[in-house]
Amino acid sequence: MQRYRCDFADSWFYQQAMLTFIEPEDAQHQPIQVAWVELDWFRTGELRLVPEACLQYLAIS
Repeated sequence: MQRYRCDFADSWFYQQAMLTFIEPEDAQHQPIQVAWVELDWFRTGELRLVPEACLQYLAIS
């Protein structure tokens, strides 16, 4: 896993509750729904992050 601090150039992405992406490597070109979520939802167990070890990389200090 590599982690880089970055921002979207277009702030429009941050204003969307849900986004749809298509992975070009996916032979079936199935759309993937993504959403912005609170980090605390992973910490409290409301959502599960896989692999769980990635949570330590998402912590903002």
